[in-house]
Amino acid sequence: MNVSSPVDEPDPVYRSDGIAVVIGIGRYKDARIPTLRYADKDAEKFYQVLVDPKRGRFNPANVRKLIGPQATMLEIQRIIGKWLTKQVANSPEATAIIFFCGHDECEADFQGK
Repeated sequence: MNVSSPVDEPDPVYRSDGIAVVIGIGRYKDARIPTLRYADKDAEKFYQVLVDPKRGRFNPANVRKLIGPQATMLEIQRIIGKWLTKQVANSPEATAIIFFCGHDECEADFQGK
């Protein structure tokens, strides 16, 4: 007897409810900030697991990856503040992941927000 899923149930390669932002910053412009050896590689590996059809099953179209020079403050703010916000608003039941690998220093907010 061959057991399989019913014909009317789709078996999608990717899940439809996954949204993610993956950020890896190993080297900073400020020379006083020590370089991290594995931040870029760890972020890349996490991305690969997320979009693997047999593991994370996140559709690559629903994942933004900012690694190394791509991970500027402006680009991170744009992706999280605009793209991710829009995706979550369009799919409020979705699973949203933000993966960050880098130094954990915060900048002062001079506007008091």
